[in-house]
Amino acid sequence: MADLNNLIQQQQATYQNVFLKDPKNFHQPTHHYDWWMFPLQAPANVNVTPTTRQYSINDEQAKTLLRHPKFISTYMHSINKYLNNLIQFGWNKYDVRYAKMLSSLNLFLKNVHTISSEGKMGEIKHLLTLLAEKASRFAQQIKQPSPFLQTSLYNLNEFLIHHPASKQTLTMAPRVQAKPANRASNANVPTTKQQSGVDASKPQIQPARPNNAATTNPLLQQIAIDFDHGLLEVNANAYVNAASINRLPVPQWGGVAGAIARLLNSDNDQQVLNSHWNSLGQCVTPGSAAFVSNPQGQPHLFQFGSNQGLLVHAGSPMWNQSPVQQTQIKNQLTAAYKEVLQKIHQYNQSSQQKVNTVAIPPLGIGIYGIPAEISAQCAFDALTEFYKQNASLKVIFPLRDGKNTASNDYRFGQALKALLQNPTHQNVQQPVAKPVVYAYPPRRRNKVVNLNRPRQENPAPRQRPNL
Repeated sequence: MADLNNLIQQQQATYQNVFLKDPKNFHQPTHHYDWWMFPLQAPANVNVTPTTRQYSINDEQAKTLLRHPKFISTYMHSINKYLNNLIQFGWNKYDVRYAKMLSSLNLFLKNVHTISSEGKMGEIKHLLTLLAEKASRFAQQIKQPSPFLQTSLYNLNEFLIHHPASKQTLTMAPRVQAKPANRASNANVPTTKQQSGVDASKPQIQPARPNNAATTNPLLQQIAIDFDHGLLEVNANAYVNAASINRLPVPQWGGVAGAIARLLNSDNDQQVLNSHWNSLGQCVTPGSAAFVSNPQGQPHLFQFGSNQGLLVHAGSPMWNQSPVQQTQIKNQLTAAYKEVLQKIHQYNQSSQQKVNTVAIPPLGIGIYGIPAEISAQCAFDALTEFYKQNASLKVIFPLRDGKNTASNDYRFGQALKALLQNPTHQNVQQPVAKPVVYAYPPRRRNKVVNLNRPRQENPAPRQRPNL
């Protein structure tokens, strides 16, 4: 682990001799200072350079640095200056440093939340959160980011979703509540816990009920929205992973995908996951879905902590501001939702073991930038089409951050609930962007000359004023 005194000395010297003395170029790749300007924790099980290991810090050291006034002040000023230079002069194509900076922010944010009651830690927490949000916004504009940068951004965004700079007071409409389950058993569910495949000690989700019984939608009997729990916290027979559409090795997975990989209990499960992911080229195609299969080509039954179920990779496209591209993106996203449902339906038709419940996270609303309302509309369209086949499948949408009115989970849940409660809706009302108003300079009018006006032969001389 790092010698903190040496790290702080290196930081102060670099800030004075590089950041302040070369303010227009310190952000360029020609300068090397990542590990002491943006300290982070190097993975213990990965071979790294001696410099990386020398300046790697753990959680306790991060808390010590947070309490060091000179270090934390310089740290926040350095990140702010670095971001301002990128905004002013453009992207420097140095993915590795930016990824390290995001990982460093994530580390310090997680630790400052554990000591936020100390002294000025509340103010430091707020400033670090603002910097993290600023860094996240810039990162989302980077074209073709590296896998390391994608993972760092995903992990930071996952933390910011649950810990934004400021949260609004909740005034939620009536929502779905998680209640203990009491369901009939079913011997065909692929699980070893109970014959029913449902653990009665875990919260179960009741289907959403409309406010007006006259507009009951048949989909309400099949679909549930959980505003309180994450993907692996609900009881299901199959779980959907929002998989990467860019090459990304399993050890670099973040967010829900990273949680799935970390919760695997056995070496066999981890080997199956890695082998199948490598066979896909470490990525999936936008609009597609695929069961994670064992070497025999059969869907593999995973043990995720205390839960057990099949795993389906689904690929969401990335959002684009071009109206021409957005139609294709919506079609691909709807296809991804449909493909998940069809794969499970086909599995149920050909297998003795049945999937009765599938947990699907909102696709594309994270770092891929798809508006939550559009993702909800695509999910609704896919579900409507799927249930025309008279298929029997329960679908749960777990929205862990569904109580936070500023979150994408909340927006997705409210949009989907509105569609389910009013089947006459064809499209969710999208937020209309305000038109950009440009301040143009006043137009200069050309002087109009009347050529037909007779010219005066002897015009009267102008009187000069007396000065």
